[in-house]
Amino acid sequence: MKKGIYILIILILIGFGAYKFKNNITNENFTEINEVTRENLVFGYNFNGSVVSKKEVLIYSNLEGEVRKINFRLGDEVEKGDILAELDESSLLEVNNSITKARLNLSKVNKKYRDTLELYNIGSVPKSELDDARDNLTITNLEYNELIAKSKDISNKIKSPVSGTIIEFNVEENFKIDPSKPLYKIVDIENLKIVAEVPNSKVNRFKVGDEVVINSQSLIDDTKIIGKIDEIARISTKSEKYNDNVTKVSINLEPNSPLKPGDIVDMEIVFAKLDNILVVNYTDVMIDDNGDKYVYALDKSNRVKKVSVETGINNSIKYEIKSGLSEGDRIINNLDQRYKEGDIIR
Repeated sequence: MKKGIYILIILILIGFGAYKFKNNITNENFTEINEVTRENLVFGYNFNGSVVSKKEVLIYSNLEGEVRKINFRLGDEVEKGDILAELDESSLLEVNNSITKARLNLSKVNKKYRDTLELYNIGSVPKSELDDARDNLTITNLEYNELIAKSKDISNKIKSPVSGTIIEFNVEENFKIDPSKPLYKIVDIENLKIVAEVPNSKVNRFKVGDEVVINSQSLIDDTKIIGKIDEIARISTKSEKYNDNVTKVSINLEPNSPLKPGDIVDMEIVFAKLDNILVVNYTDVMIDDNGDKYVYALDKSNRVKKVSVETGINNSIKYEIKSGLSEGDRIINNLDQRYKEGDIIR
């Protein structure tokens, strides 16, 4: 009888021990424990963008004719006023002929007006005829002056209106010019910007003037440069890259940036900077069915407890904690739901 009682007591003790072991996690080595800390955080989103010139100019010839000489080609840097190419001077003949014809016509119309005025003064023609002659002279004179003004801009020398680099080149010597097609495309490489497509779900966090941290393989030794948003488009477009509509954002670069047109950059657009705030790891924060946030913390006895928290903004790495925790509190990562309240971690 006594032997049976002893066996029963032993079984009860074993069961209690098993229960106690089941409700206490004793191996701390496999538990990720993080402290609540105070940090200065930069909050932003990462995007890709492309570098473009703020000014791109297409250059046409205002004359038909053959190219006699080419002074600048693809990739060359040019200054404003440089002669890019020259046409055969015969291309100016048509313009000069038009001016000569217009001058002769003006002289003819002017003579007719003077003759009509003399006839009017002796009563041989009515005033209406004099008025018509005067109007015709006025119109012809305006047309002649307009032609002269336009001819000043017409030259067989094709000049660059800006300083920059030639990125398109569509002309060769003895080439027959078509005035409707561009001969050169020149970009201003000293004044650049970055254009990025930002999902509409994120673009509302940004504003003109926000700081942008920029990195590119074109920069030496992983150097980072700083730009600022200078324009957010007022329309959005469908994107194949994102499952969202996107809005174009332009980032201003300082003059003489080490980047160049065509470069692809990685960048972080900063939408907030907070100093000395309480933070926890992003993955340590849980959300219940009601949308309320909580964490699993450890008390002084290493016992797991569930703590409701109020969070601020996050950068997908850290959460700002507004209430519920204090600096130095210990938090466990419980994404896999291994722990429950009351468990002890030894």
